[in-house]
Amino acid sequence: MTGATAPPTEPDRTRETAQWVRIGTLLTLYAGRLRRQWLQELLAAAGIATGVMLVFAVLAANTSIKSSAREIATAISGRAELQLGALGGGGFDARLVEEVRAAPGVETASALLQTRANLRHRDDRVGVDLVGVDGSYAQLGGVSARPALFGIFSLPGIYLTAGAGDALGLPPGSAPSAPVAIDVRGRNREIPVIGVLGSHEVGPVAPATIASTSLERAQELSGMRGRATRILAVVRDGEAEAARTSLERIARDNGLRTSTVDDELRALSIATAPNDQSTMLFAAIAAIVGLLLTAMAMLLTVPERRRELARMRIVGGFTSRQATQVLLSQAIMLGLASSAAGVLAGSLLARSAAQAPPGYLTFAFPIGSGVDIEPWMVVAALLGGTLFTCIAAATPLADLRSGRALNAIYGTGGQPGQGISPRLRWQLAAVAVALVAAASVVVAVWPGTTLLTIGILIVATLLAMPAVLAGVVAAATRLERLDRAPPLVIPVAALRSAPVRSVALAATCAVAICGALAIGGARTDLFDGIEQDQREHYGTTDIWISQRGDALGLQPFRAPEGLAALPGVAAVREYMGGLLDIGDRRMWVIGRPSADRTMVPPSQIRDGNYATTTARLRAGGWITVSDQLARERGIAPGSKIELPTPTGPRTFRVAAITTNLGWGPGAIVMRAEDYREGWSTTTPTALEVDVAPGASPTRVRDAIRAALGPGTGLQVQTTAENVADAREIVSDGLARLRQIETLLLIAAAVAIAVAMIATIRERRPQLAAYAIEGWSRFALWRALMGETAMILLAGCLAGIAAGTYGHYLGGRWLEQTTSFPAPWTWSPLAALPACGLLAGVALLVTAVPGYLAAHPRGRLAVDRA
Repeated sequence: MTGATAPPTEPDRTRETAQWVRIGTLLTLYAGRLRRQWLQELLAAAGIATGVMLVFAVLAANTSIKSSAREIATAISGRAELQLGALGGGGFDARLVEEVRAAPGVETASALLQTRANLRHRDDRVGVDLVGVDGSYAQLGGVSARPALFGIFSLPGIYLTAGAGDALGLPPGSAPSAPVAIDVRGRNREIPVIGVLGSHEVGPVAPATIASTSLERAQELSGMRGRATRILAVVRDGEAEAARTSLERIARDNGLRTSTVDDELRALSIATAPNDQSTMLFAAIAAIVGLLLTAMAMLLTVPERRRELARMRIVGGFTSRQATQVLLSQAIMLGLASSAAGVLAGSLLARSAAQAPPGYLTFAFPIGSGVDIEPWMVVAALLGGTLFTCIAAATPLADLRSGRALNAIYGTGGQPGQGISPRLRWQLAAVAVALVAAASVVVAVWPGTTLLTIGILIVATLLAMPAVLAGVVAAATRLERLDRAPPLVIPVAALRSAPVRSVALAATCAVAICGALAIGGARTDLFDGIEQDQREHYGTTDIWISQRGDALGLQPFRAPEGLAALPGVAAVREYMGGLLDIGDRRMWVIGRPSADRTMVPPSQIRDGNYATTTARLRAGGWITVSDQLARERGIAPGSKIELPTPTGPRTFRVAAITTNLGWGPGAIVMRAEDYREGWSTTTPTALEVDVAPGASPTRVRDAIRAALGPGTGLQVQTTAENVADAREIVSDGLARLRQIETLLLIAAAVAIAVAMIATIRERRPQLAAYAIEGWSRFALWRALMGETAMILLAGCLAGIAAGTYGHYLGGRWLEQTTSFPAPWTWSPLAALPACGLLAGVALLVTAVPGYLAAHPRGRLAVDRA
């Protein structure tokens, strides 16, 4: 019959049966290995899973920020392709939407007012994007076309997304019995919540923290009557060019900017880039360390695998090809199972609180907290972990090379499979020194190779471990000869007879300490650098007044009267601030009163003289810019730059180049008077209050709060309180880095614990032989502890040396690549937590099983013989 499948022939059945038999044999062999060496396999699995978990979690979390923002932007804009946006916080005349609707190429348009607000319900607070939309918003489609929002124009209240509702303890579908308090631009009101909308009602917008209402109600709440901040425009089919030309003309005439939804996403990518780069760098370091822990775990099993390989060929008659299949099949099974566990743990980690999007990004972008895991991430994680496992497990295959005897492993000194010759030891050390020297030269010229250099540094640490451990053993031998140490005969003999095992244990410790110091040191530098910037930023006065929850001082408000006459107040100055899109960068613009103690944080100047910069800023017409923008535009101190201000393009001279002042896309500092002229505003975004000599800042703060009254939407804080809040925000932004460092140390401690238990278990026959020779239980236990101490000493020495250099490279990369302030600092005490944790775990784990193993049954030694 045409097209019918031919029945399988007898040879086909035979081949299929042979294939299933081969698979069954491989599974049986691996099951036997798991019964004999389950601890070593568990250790290897822990290392693989740790590396996969860290990279997968950070990759998923970082990707989810952009994915969430893209979904939210698309849902809000609907069919709109173009938009007009205000350049300043004051917005523009909302009636301009009529001109946009009548423009050639525009099908329809809707005006929006978007501003930051702070909501309070009972004891819970949350910062939200307050979005007011006009009656034509439903014509845009997207989330605006959903029935849940049809009542937005008639009911006197606000809708909350699930993200905002969760923060206030209001689940989707509910509404509080009492109104919530809302602070907007210094105004405090109470307003009912109509409902909390979940993903069923508003789709991807649900995880974001948004409060929506009608345009008129948002204008009333914010005091921006008749104003809007954005106009979304739907383009007629085939008339995109005409619509863009029309909107660009309107934008020029009214001091606005024209952009697309994609432009907003590009600005978010620039804003998140430093955070993504830093977390991915540290996650990659942690992954390298985690996977090298796998290599060390596999190295612990190499002697046993080599002996097993020899037995398969001598006793079982396996060919080299069959032996290779057995070894690699076991590695594949181990790699797949461990990588799957890493993916599962990584997905849970990505959803944890420490992996939530950095809070500071919500000041400029509507983003959610959901995690989007894409299939390619899972596939890449499984394949990557499995590939590395196969590479790490392939070491014993060197015994299969042509011309090598089947029982060659039993012809080496010491325990079979454990030999490392002195010549090889020093050759490896020489290679390690050469690798570090070459990598140092490369990274000095190309800072972008920092990750590669740190990876080479860690590999070099592994190569140097045999020489370092040999040095520790030689020193211990010398101490014993000088009779200045307890008898070290047993530990020295054990380290010499099984150098592969000892090197693997020491290298596990060294790699963990190196990674922890590199990550922890660079994180500390970053934290200290940003904190120093914040102290200098807020240190220009004694008390700050700003919109509640507005840490950057971006929201304008009407300055309350009579503050200067309060007791203890020496002066009140108006601070200006806002966000300005320059290309794809959403820059933080800081307008400093010329009477401020400092105009720009002194520690943040990268290129320029501080005294000259301060004088020029106070004179006016000069600004400072962050080095990312300076590199993009080829700007140096003294250069000119044109800024797109609401009153039209304005040219400034550049007084100095600075760091990004803690804001990822970069920052600009100028005189407040220049800000007022360029943005055509007299409304401050913060007030600086100087306290009279002898007056208490705390008492003056309380007096200002009393004068403002309980109904104010403003917060009054001392400089110390502002710095403390900023410290919390910085800590939140660096939570991922701290979590990566902690997980790395925990994984290393578990790896060392499992390795020590496995090693003691393996050495029971040897300890039994010593017991038969007359060694006491206490002497054997002390010998085990001494051996562990020497291994830890070697690992700590190598790890501290490599980790200190890795710390320097990581901090240098952060400053040069992300522009975050991260001045390198080093303290000899920085290594104590990591070394103390790992040493404590290793010694504790060795103490209890070691004491039990120090009095083994004598027949173990006879069996071994």
